[in-house]
Amino acid sequence: MNLSSIIRLTCHWSLLLSLVGATQAPWAQEVYPSRAITMVIPLSAGSQMDALGRALADSIGKQAGQTVVVLNRDGAGMVLGMDAVAKSRADGYTIAFGPDAPLSQMPHLRSSVPYKPGDFDLICRTNVANMAVVVGPSSPFKRFDDLIAAARSAPGKLNYGTAGVGTPPHLLMEAIAAELGLKLTHIPFRSIGDIAIQTMNGSVDFTVTVPNMLAVNAERGMRGLALTGSSGMPELPTVPLVREFIDKSSPVANYGVGGLGFYAPKGLAPEAMAWLRKACKTATDGADFVAASARTLTPVGHAEGPEFLRAMQVGSQVSADIVRKLNLKLD
Repeated sequence: MNLSSIIRLTCHWSLLLSLVGATQAPWAQEVYPSRAITMVIPLSAGSQMDALGRALADSIGKQAGQTVVVLNRDGAGMVLGMDAVAKSRADGYTIAFGPDAPLSQMPHLRSSVPYKPGDFDLICRTNVANMAVVVGPSSPFKRFDDLIAAARSAPGKLNYGTAGVGTPPHLLMEAIAAELGLKLTHIPFRSIGDIAIQTMNGSVDFTVTVPNMLAVNAERGMRGLALTGSSGMPELPTVPLVREFIDKSSPVANYGVGGLGFYAPKGLAPEAMAWLRKACKTATDGADFVAASARTLTPVGHAEGPEFLRAMQVGSQVSADIVRKLNLKLD
């Protein structure tokens, strides 16, 4: 074969390969979302987060025309579930839904947290989250003042329940106790259902939890004594705010209102981020999610990722100040 024949053959194959590549390129490029999405909720099934997350998953799945698989992965103060997401591929097919506490609070409490807040892209905020101090129907405490007076008169005698060591309710109550000079005994629980049972039967003197527990058990006699936040909740008009009982200049006065939202591994592709943010807004505006938020006393508070990040960073600084003041470390 002479040189001119070799050149003609080479050109022929080059043209053929370019035509094949041009034909295959549209098929090789995946349009997001084109397969199932896994939503990790770092809390147990049946929790407030689970109820909200499943309502969102249903809406996002319908918008995508794909299945959204909800995976409950609780443990270690929500660290296990969030770490699994941080280590996933940043392709939009593994996302997390839940509170911002694993990013804004837990790193200040545990040096062993296996991720950094910067390991995540914040997609959107869906809700703002308060915390509540609640008691069972047989409790002698009718007001938060009554509880404070009893704790002062018998240091260490009163006990309170939370969803675990290092959780936002635990940090909140320890901060309030330090602010008011109280000594309390903390009893951590793994199961939200168990906390509710022990609160209702009086095995714990009071509980610090999400308002959803009060919504579920109010008809059975559970009462709210105090709420976090800077303004009251219309659904609980007679429950006072924690900030009414402490120094307004204290960081504790502004603690306890976090955000719930969606997170992805750092480096999410722009097209996936754009789709997810649009889908998040549609989902939070949907009647089913608004109803689920109302049932769980979790106000809808949609915000785009950058706004969610700024609010989380403010909350993170408040948490850092409180942890430093209490000299509280979990490892």
